[in-house]
Amino acid sequence: MLNSFVKINGSFSDLAKKRFSCRTFDGEGIEEKKLNDIKNILNKENNKFDFFRVGIVDKKILKQKKFFTTGTYGMFKGDRYYIVGILRYKQPFDWVRYGYLMENIIIFLTEKGFNTCWIGGVFDRRGFGSEIGIKDDERVPAVIPFGYCGKKRTLRDKIVRWSAQGDKRKPFEKLFFVENDNHLINENLIKSILENVRIAPSASNKQPWRIFYKSKRFDLYLKRDKLYSKLIPSSDLQMIDMGIAAYHLEQSALEKGSGNLRGTAD
Repeated sequence: MLNSFVKINGSFSDLAKKRFSCRTFDGEGIEEKKLNDIKNILNKENNKFDFFRVGIVDKKILKQKKFFTTGTYGMFKGDRYYIVGILRYKQPFDWVRYGYLMENIIIFLTEKGFNTCWIGGVFDRRGFGSEIGIKDDERVPAVIPFGYCGKKRTLRDKIVRWSAQGDKRKPFEKLFFVENDNHLINENLIKSILENVRIAPSASNKQPWRIFYKSKRFDLYLKRDKLYSKLIPSSDLQMIDMGIAAYHLEQSALEKGSGNLRGTAD
């Protein structure tokens, strides 16, 4: 589908299972050397795509400039540093590419020992955009707080996770449809690939993707929640979710050496 933004060295399957949405950070920040290493790696890759770039924003600086508003962030504690993903939007499929690349960065940060959380809903896009030098033809669909999770989650964190059913995923048979024909070499292998998609994050845990596997090919489809799409018209979060699913599917198939990927949004 795309070249990754940053390289992952370890097992994608292990990292996908290790990742979870952290909303309660330890408040200690990140060691200066580690933070600078992450900045240098991301800056080095920022010329890889003409439609996508990222930067790191310190929430303390936003607060000092009185940019930082509450919104979604009332649900977070101890957070400080944010990955800000900037999209130069030209066509609908760019949302998918954006989700793919941002999830690549999340898995990369997971490998580096950091905890993360996707945020694509209500947040101060103007503040983050201003701090990262956003241009007229760019937008900020999502940001990612990263750091180290606190040892004890706040009550608000538990409520948010419960309301979003963050610990639950739809059953396999509701998401994936595997044709058991003569072309299916190893059903357990295919199911292990699809399981890595099932555990992928999505906005409000909607899991809008559906996948059909037949004749050595994965077909990826979008089952859109039309009401949900109207709630946040500035970003097509469910198309971003499709990019997240595509990244999990592609990386799992490559790791396990099976299948081709084709996607359709409807």
